[in-house]
Amino acid sequence: MAANPITRLQRSLNYDTPPGLEVAAGSQGKIVRLSGQWTALALARDRATGHVIPQLRSLEGAEGIGQWDLSRIDRMDHVGGQALWRVWGHRMPPDTELTDTQRDIFERIALLDTVRETAEPVVRFDPFTRLGLAIFSFLEHLYGGVAMFGRVVLDLLAIARKPAITPWTEISANVYNAGTKALPITALVAFLIGIVLAICPRSNCGSSARISTS
Repeated sequence: MAANPITRLQRSLNYDTPPGLEVAAGSQGKIVRLSGQWTALALARDRATGHVIPQLRSLEGAEGIGQWDLSRIDRMDHVGGQALWRVWGHRMPPDTELTDTQRDIFERIALLDTVRETAEPVVRFDPFTRLGLAIFSFLEHLYGGVAMFGRVVLDLLAIARKPAITPWTEISANVYNAGTKALPITALVAFLIGIVLAICPRSNCGSSARISTS
């Protein structure tokens, strides 16, 4: 007897309903009836308790199953559909009773199986490959260092030929900014270090010095 649509809607909104699995005897073989919530959340909770997932895995490749009944499932998403799809061997059994929504889910899963790309082989590095990669990396860094050194030599030769192109103003400005303007900061740091050394007791400083030198 089919459930009342209102009752089915209330059950589908109850996310605490666990997935159910029942195997009954039929005239043409066993009938597997599924019920409850077959969603990612419900299956994750069931994995912790171990009620339905082991039973579902035991049915993978099992013989003597004549029909699958999914009409009592309150709610199913693609995760639940994928779980059944793997048990079915990536093919829906011919005498499967299900709703139109569930049929759409399995049709999309079957479509994804047809367009799924093959997994790329995993590249494994053996010692010889690692050695080769290290040599190539060293040569790359060596090339960069030689190119930078050559660029410096060419710039020095250009300056020696034409000293007028040397940006003396910018060089003196950078020296002034990095040197003269940094003197107050240097003095402040030296002053703070002197305060620390003055406050530090001789015994502690002496013990720290002995520990550092030992």
